[in-house]
Amino acid sequence: MNRNSIAVLIAVSLIISPVGIRGEEPEREELSPVSACLLSEAEKLDSMEAGLDYVDHEAVYIAGDLREAEKTAESCGGKLVSFDHSVARVRFKKNTAAALREAAYYGAPDRVIEPNYLFSLCDMELASSVQDPFLSPGSASYQYFHEKIRDKKVIDSVSGEGIRVAVIDSGVNPYHEELIGRVSVNYLEDAHEGTYGIDTLGHGTHVTGIIAAAYNNGLGGYGVAPSVSVESIQVTVSGKDFSLSSVAEAIGIAVEKDVHVINMSLGGVSGSFLLQEMLDRAYEKGIVCVGAAGNGEKINGVNIGQDSKHYPAAADHCISVASTTMDDKLSRFSNYGDWVDTAAPGSDIYSTYKSNEGLSTNAYKKMGGTSQAAPVVSAVAALLYSASPELLKMKNAASAGLITELICTTGDGKAYSSPESEGSIDTGIVQADRAVEAAAAFKRASEYSIMDKAGHYGTVLSGSVCEKKSIKLSVGDSSGKAIDKSLLKSVVWTSSDPGRFKVSKGKVRLTKAAHFGDTGLITASIGGETLYFVLSVDHRTKKMGTVNKDDNRVKSSMTREIKSGDVIDISSPDAAVSGDRVYAFSSTKRSDVSNITSPDVARIADRKYSYALTISPKDLKRVTVMETDPSGAPVVIKAGTPGKIRIKYKLLNGSDKTFKLILDVK
Repeated sequence: MNRNSIAVLIAVSLIISPVGIRGEEPEREELSPVSACLLSEAEKLDSMEAGLDYVDHEAVYIAGDLREAEKTAESCGGKLVSFDHSVARVRFKKNTAAALREAAYYGAPDRVIEPNYLFSLCDMELASSVQDPFLSPGSASYQYFHEKIRDKKVIDSVSGEGIRVAVIDSGVNPYHEELIGRVSVNYLEDAHEGTYGIDTLGHGTHVTGIIAAAYNNGLGGYGVAPSVSVESIQVTVSGKDFSLSSVAEAIGIAVEKDVHVINMSLGGVSGSFLLQEMLDRAYEKGIVCVGAAGNGEKINGVNIGQDSKHYPAAADHCISVASTTMDDKLSRFSNYGDWVDTAAPGSDIYSTYKSNEGLSTNAYKKMGGTSQAAPVVSAVAALLYSASPELLKMKNAASAGLITELICTTGDGKAYSSPESEGSIDTGIVQADRAVEAAAAFKRASEYSIMDKAGHYGTVLSGSVCEKKSIKLSVGDSSGKAIDKSLLKSVVWTSSDPGRFKVSKGKVRLTKAAHFGDTGLITASIGGETLYFVLSVDHRTKKMGTVNKDDNRVKSSMTREIKSGDVIDISSPDAAVSGDRVYAFSSTKRSDVSNITSPDVARIADRKYSYALTISPKDLKRVTVMETDPSGAPVVIKAGTPGKIRIKYKLLNGSDKTFKLILDVK
């Protein structure tokens, strides 16, 4: 199997009951949805090679704490071998496929575990080493990408000072003349192989230099965000065959380090719930994640781009970056497709490098790949945080979403094609000056706010809309109260992509051209202020709820017993049910529902969605509200006297589907 064809199916965490006395194996249709998923993953391993595509005898999952991780390992018949940064790794005596089959047929799992699949860095093309200044167009080592993305127009005023960027890669040469003093070395215990975070491959140092090489010091060239500090997180020494758990742990480290941007010039070809969970955590913390779109496949020894998705780049909350050339073409090796968010120069890029003889302080190299395009965009994301004190103060999901959309909607607007791969993209390449200008204009404090139907308000909001559906937005004052109707008529609504997202008088309607995974930006201008709504396209939601393990039916309501005095997070259905999973389903056929790890069927109903939360006034009197959201809706409550508390969640993505939770206080 091709090493780039890494199937990364997926999961979040699991609890599996001990295996009991085994009888005849049940039929597939008799299995619970989660058991069916485990069996499906076991079957996928039949066509893969242990040690090449996955780590045999292992599985990974997310756990809240060490106790939960140990309990899960014991219940699934394995031994916990590591638990770091929320990622647990369990080892089985049996091979992985057998262990998964055993859990599927004879256990009682209510959550999915996944094999520890292997990843690789995006392939790279090398040229000879040079040590020339790289800013002269006549130089053989000219850093042309600065001209293409127009960062020279902003570099003297905005350079990324105070911003932290995590580079998940092969490590770094921290003593390089262009990087010294601004790079911190981190590594995973199971990955460094005695290098302790020092780059012996060169890939990580090259990527880091594109982002952060010093400016105007008379040496080499410079990075797009030359004043940032870098958290280098080493996940591989060889550049290949590193595990899913390593990447997930590295994202966890970056979140703990409270970085602003994560660069991932790595990946595989199939989506992952585990990676998605970690990306979501980063997004909630205001971290902009950027991934390489991938370098296709080798054909006759040459990398040729493919019309296929590459993960984590293609996941939600990660900017996918294709590569372009000096002569304004799509790089022959670059993957392409409508899932690509933006592009940046990635062919023939000169940057910092490791040395073949010790830790040279002045080694440079020309390299090419989407690995080189991604850090250009990561650096621009850092510039946007640096350009906007208001976004920097926010540093939450709203700021990460807005920066993502500003990057993706301020490109040069050109189409790029590749005659070698016959691929093309219409995203344009990132334009640093336009994006910085838009970010600098953002004002957190305004006389007005944009509002959704639940009453959530702010200068910037984010949400999802089902395919071919619509939602209604409005504008209020700074406290979220409705403004005069005559003033409301003066609001000018605009869309970043009218072909997909039409907006009129606050009503946002998705056209037939808008498909799952697309993103856009809706703006409302009033009184010289601009308000923003970050939009993502979801599959049409047909039902929301939990899955009945006995008959695979979706239950749109459930009862949870609690005690008086218990404190409950009710900010989302998934948080409130505690232990179960609530899903938003795009299909309710029982045969489809069994495949709950497919985003084409189900999405976890967590904080990525917006809800109108309702508790009757009568029930509200029987609880103590501990915390509210900006609209005043309760998000954390403390149960009072015994009785039933009825909570209804209405999904605000145009589907208006509901989930009802009854808290039975004992």
